[in-house]
Formats: sequence, structure tokens, C-alpha cells
Amino acid sequence: MAAVPVDTLLLDRNTLSRECLKQLLPPARFVVAAEASSVDEAESFLRERRGFGLVLLDLRATEDLAAAARRLREVSPGTKVVLLADGMDSLRLREAIAGALDGYVCKDRPSAALAEALHLVMLGETVYPCSPDMLMSMLGGRAGRPPGRIGLPNGRGLSQRETEILAALMRGESNKQIARELGITEATVKVHLKGLLRKIKASNRTQAAIWALENGFREDLARAGMAA
Repeated sequence: MAAVPVDTLLLDRNTLSRECLKQLLPPARFVVAAEASSVDEAESFLRERRGFGLVLLDLRATEDLAAAARRLREVSPGTKVVLLADGMDSLRLREAIAGALDGYVCKDRPSAALAEALHLVMLGETVYPCSPDMLMSMLGGRAGRPPGRIGLPNGRGLSQRETEILAALMRGESNKQIARELGITEATVKVHLKGLLRKIKASNRTQAAIWALENGFREDLARAGMAA
């Protein structure tokens, strides 16, 4: 049985931008059920109708991103909120995390990548552009410790495969991309990912990438075959 398309609310001040976005979203997976040009208008839609599964929030629609996300969540707690941004911005990335947004997606990604990112969000993933440089900026440079083997407080290190997956998370790759790159199945990726998150006590992919930077992990060492 085919999955039911997700009712989506577009929050963007620009009418033309909303029209373009509607053309990019695959109708079999996402149906634009409403459009809003302000947070107040979006909040009103959510109060009137509780069935929205997703809000796509354009960066230009609000000055206070974290507050906007909290307002939308108070009205409709089960609705996923994803930011659409023109590019990377460390300040906005901080705000997105502070507001517990479900995703931060840059508009320069191909439409297929956008659809995949939104699909991951609807599956319960938190999707952020986890490049090391931007996360280091967001963390205020706290990830500047000397790189080395990943050591955990309980004395257990990460396996080579878990190290490779952690490197892929830092590059913002999906499970499908990781599976293709490593030559394994998506199911196997999920098993390794679950073990990785448990070991480092992270609840999602973004927290794992931040943990890696704070613990002096460098993805180039993983790609070179350095085992933990």
C-alpha cells in the first residue's frame, strides 16, 4: 500500500518562491495544503487545522527563528518544522538548534536531495548540514583539540565501520548515500548507526557530529583507514 502524502504548509514571504517550491516537491510524497507569508498566518492555519505533518519555513519569513519554531510547535506539537536557507549561516544554525528544528536544508541542493532530506525528517531523523567547519563555528571553536583515536569514557572505542559512518554523518550524508559509499545495505548502516549513537550517548545524527568535533575527531583520518 502506497504511503499517504504529507500535508505540507509553506511559510515564505515571497509568493514566487512558494510557487517554485511547490513544483520541486514530489506530489506523491508531499502535498502543499496551505501557504503562509508570516508566522502569524502559519500559526492561524495550524490552529484551524491539525493535520499538517510538515512546515517548510523560509529563512526570510522571521527575524527570530527559534521563537518562530517554538510558536508553531506550541500550536501543533506533532508537526515537523524544517528551515529552508539560501546557504550556511552559523548564527542561524545556532538558532535552528536552539529552536529544536527538525531540519536545516540549504536551497542549493538538488530537488531529489531536498525530497530525501524531508523524507528522513518525516521518518524521525534530524537533518542538518553537519560540515565540520560550520559546526566548529557554531560551537565557538571548541572542537580544536588535537585529533587522534576516538576514546570513550567506558574504555570502548568505535569500530572502523562506526568511525566511517561518523565521518559520513559529518558530511551530512543520508543512510542511502552511506550504504552506497561503503558498499553495504541500508539496514546494515542502521545497525551500525544505532550502535554508534548508543556508545557516544547521542540521540540523533546532529548530536553525533557535534560530539565528534568536540572529541577531536577528523573525518580525513577515518577515510584514511584509521581504526579507533
